[in-house]
Amino acid sequence: MIFHLDMAALTKEELIKKRQELAKDIEALDRVLRLFGVDESAPKYEPLSLTPPPVLDRPFPPAPGLKELVIDGLKLQQALGASPKDLLGYCKSKGYYFTSDVNGAASISTALSRLVDDEKVRKQDGRYYWAG
Repeated sequence: MIFHLDMAALTKEELIKKRQELAKDIEALDRVLRLFGVDESAPKYEPLSLTPPPVLDRPFPPAPGLKELVIDGLKLQQALGASPKDLLGYCKSKGYYFTSDVNGAASISTALSRLVDDEKVRKQDGRYYWAG
């Protein structure tokens, strides 16, 4: 049984009644599992822990942005240069998420265009080269 609880509107007695109903539902599910031969030694239901996760002593370093990954990819390719498709593969290998490869290539092309405008990258025959 799935139902919505409006915690502000429930009294203590109503909560106790709901808990009893849920206990009966769990018992019924256990009977069905036994009918299907499910192992009884399987872990039983345990309430979720409400303790917050531990706080780390140090913050995570910021993840590199797309522009930084594009620059790193171009520096790695050096004289060979790279196409947006090549850089897409590099960015994905570094864990950068794109909703699709088409959107990723478009975002990389935009970043490359801006780097060309800033004269940090040069474009030749469809490939991009780091000019620094």
